[in-house]
Amino acid sequence: AEAPALNAPVAPTLKKSLVDRRSQLLGEGGETARARLVRRRGGAGGHVSETLKDDKKRQERMQEELASMTSALKNNVKAIHSTIVEDNARLSTMDTDMAKNVNKISTTNVKVDEQRARNQRTTCFQCLTVIVVTTLFFATFFLMRLSSKAPVLAQVAVPHIMLPSSPFSGAAAEVRFSCATPGATIQYSADGSHPGRDALAFDAKAKDSPSVLADTAKASGGKVVIRAVARKKGMRDSSVASANLHFKPPTPPPPPPL
Repeated sequence: AEAPALNAPVAPTLKKSLVDRRSQLLGEGGETARARLVRRRGGAGGHVSETLKDDKKRQERMQEELASMTSALKNNVKAIHSTIVEDNARLSTMDTDMAKNVNKISTTNVKVDEQRARNQRTTCFQCLTVIVVTTLFFATFFLMRLSSKAPVLAQVAVPHIMLPSSPFSGAAAEVRFSCATPGATIQYSADGSHPGRDALAFDAKAKDSPSVLADTAKASGGKVVIRAVARKKGMRDSSVASANLHFKPPTPPPPPPL
């Protein structure tokens, strides 16, 4: 590469240094060889020849020193130029590395932001879960306290089913019910189903007791399942009472006389 040109402030300084060195070689006052020759004409003739030889030697030394200074200056300029090129290469490499690091930092920041968002969502979900679990815990606790303080309702006594002796041979069997709990209402069913709140109610004051027809038993193989439950307001329903009523098969008519 070509050596760069010297800056403008450097050229006058270098020129002045060369002029000063030339003046030093020529003499203290910067006197030229011609001036010294004119000054010494009045002396002996041998001094002229000696003066010319001294001037020639001074000029040769000056040219050698000037060539040496020029060579040194060129070497210095080359070294400075080489250093500048190397520094530019290092700066370019540093710029490339810095750009890569900036990209890495940007990517890392994006990942950090994403992780922070995930952590915030997880934290919100965990807080919500803790709130729900705590609410359920205290709700269950207070409900248990309330249920423990609530009065336990008494249960109605199991009704008693009174049937005729089995197997019954009549066409209809009367059935009666009783309960040890005063004021309880007894409801029953004669088909084996559970006596719900719309089932038949037994009235102990009625003159006619409920009856079960033999035809009902015939459809079920001669057996009728009677179920009854007693109920009273402010009390729990009684357990279901169950009883089986058996009917005798009808006696076949006698054969006609011969």
